[in-house]
This record gives sequence, structure tokens and C-alpha cells, in this order.
Amino acid sequence: MKTFRFIKKVLLILLFLFIVLVSGLSLVTYFYQDDLKQYALTLLTNNFNTEIKVGEIDFSIVRTFPFASVEFNNVFIKSGKGYNKKEFKHNTDTLLYAKKLLLQFNLIKILKKHYELQSVQLNDAQANIYYDKKGKNNFNILTESNDTTSVKIKLQQVKIFNTTVSITNQAKELIVSLQSKDLKLSGDFYKNNYAISSKGELTVSKFQIQQANYLKAGNARIKATIDVRNNEYQINRGNIILGNLNLSISGNYVVTHENDLINLTIHGTKLPLADLINSLPQTYAKLFDGLDADGFLSIKAEVKGGIDYKTNPRIKLSFQLVDGQVSNRTTNTKLQHLVLKGNFDNGLKQNLSTSKLQVD
Repeated sequence: MKTFRFIKKVLLILLFLFIVLVSGLSLVTYFYQDDLKQYALTLLTNNFNTEIKVGEIDFSIVRTFPFASVEFNNVFIKSGKGYNKKEFKHNTDTLLYAKKLLLQFNLIKILKKHYELQSVQLNDAQANIYYDKKGKNNFNILTESNDTTSVKIKLQQVKIFNTTVSITNQAKELIVSLQSKDLKLSGDFYKNNYAISSKGELTVSKFQIQQANYLKAGNARIKATIDVRNNEYQINRGNIILGNLNLSISGNYVVTHENDLINLTIHGTKLPLADLINSLPQTYAKLFDGLDADGFLSIKAEVKGGIDYKTNPRIKLSFQLVDGQVSNRTTNTKLQHLVLKGNFDNGLKQNLSTSKLQVD
């Protein structure tokens, strides 16, 4: 009997606390939502020198607890000026369209009239990045803000759901399409030095150069842990997964005023040769028509040097085939127990004219 009374008291206390919490959240919503909506809108519009349109603006605490969220619906951000639109065959006016953009604030700080942005969430969005032949882009839209509001940016989390990023580079004749179904990035983004941890995957569905899509076999998935120090991005642990192929990646990327610098190493050990051939674009896969190949391939690639809108870095690749087998279905011939080594180098000009493939 005493146990029943004790449980009853605990339940009543929990119910009372729940009522207090709901009441408190309702009061916060009532007293602060208009101010916070205005501050969030000011934060969104005062930092860009391009046209921005938003639909309805909602405020929520219950759905995003422990954050207070300002939700912008149907957000449109127009491309910046300065790039040559005439070089593109389609309309390039949209830099970003998002069905929902959520700015999430520290709830406790709101009670003290301090608005601290801690998280950004993007839902059902399409971002379009364009480079013309001179390297001018459409996303140079940031401006120095004269905002005197009490909004403090202390961003620690970025969440991206059902979002596609398309990149078109006219100088390199390059088209890339990236998708994120459920990607969460965490880190102290407001600091000069911080580490980014990720949960989820970034998928590459198209990597097209001069009309050839280099992802014939399907999507490439990317996972990485990155340290950021000022303008340097250090990849500590990274993986590129292409079909059944798993490649490890490490190195860094440095942003400079003239051109960016890249220094990456990519490793792959005991990669099934058949899966590698199936991953080749049609331009190269047709070289293996009528052939059945098997065995295990190990590779090491180094990507190093300057990189900008038209410059490629130096690429060196070494590979080794162990216990390879090749069968020709047309001539009914077969080679077994193949062992070979080779390397590839794109040369001093970093293009096809100076590239060399050597097989031992």
C-alpha cells in the first residue's frame, strides 16, 4: 500500500513539473516570438547583398526543444552578380531554394533577452553553384553587416536534410551533383580552430568532365572527420565508398587569396578488379568489352598542388595487381596468376598532354 502511495506521489510530481514546463514554454512563445522572428529575419537579410525572399515565418519550442526555432518557409536566395550568365544554357538566377530553413537559438539565453544562434537546419533544398570561364561565381553575396541587434552567432551544429548541391564549372567543363539525405555536422564553427564531426553521408551522384560521367557504377559516398584551423581543413579520417570499393583518404586543403592548395593521399587495398572495372565510365569500360577480369588491386594516389577554377593539381598514382585473371570470351583464351605493377602521372602541366602511364 505504501509503495502504491509513493508511486502515486512521484507521478503527481512529474505531472506538475510537466504542466510547469508547458506553461513556461507557452509564456516564452507568447512574449518572445515576435522579437525573435524579427531578429532572425534581420540576421538572414542583413548579411547578404542579394535578393532574399521568404514565405511564412513560424516559431516553435516544443518541436525543437531544447532550442527555440524560427522557421522560414519557401526561402529563395538569388545568385550574386559579377559572373557571366550568358555562358550557361539555362537560368542561373537561383543560388538557393529551401522549403524550410530553421534558425535555432539557445532557449535559456532568450529568457535573458540574449539571442544566441546555435544551430542551422536546412530541409528539402536545392543549391546551385556556377563558375564562368574566368572563374567568377554566383555565390559572392556576403556583405559587411551594420546589424546592431543583440543576436550572437555561436553556431555549433548544421543539419542538412534532403538537399542537393549542383556545381557547374564552365572553365573545367565540370558538372558535379551532391546529395545529403540526413547529414549532421557538429563543431564550434564560430571559432578560428575547431573540429568537425559528422553523422550521415554525403553522396556524389554525378561527376562529369567533358560529357563523360565518371560515376557510371552509381553513387560515391563520403565520410570524413575534419579539423579546421583558420583557412586550413585537415582530413584526419576519411572514406570514399564507390559501390563495393572502399578507399581511405587523408590530407589537407588550404584556402589562399590566389589559388587554393590541396595535398591528399588516397589508399585502396585489395580492391576487387571486377568491381573496379564496373565502376569505370563508359569511355574506359568499353576497353574491357568481351573480357572477364578478376583479382585484387592495391592503389595509392597523391593529389598535390594549386587548384582554382581552371588549374588542376599534380596527380600521381601507383598500383599493383595480385593474382589477376583475364578471360577473353571471343577468343576463348585465359591468363591466370597475373602480377603487375604500374604508375600514372599527369605531368608538369597537369593535363592529358603531359600524362604518362607506365606498366612493369
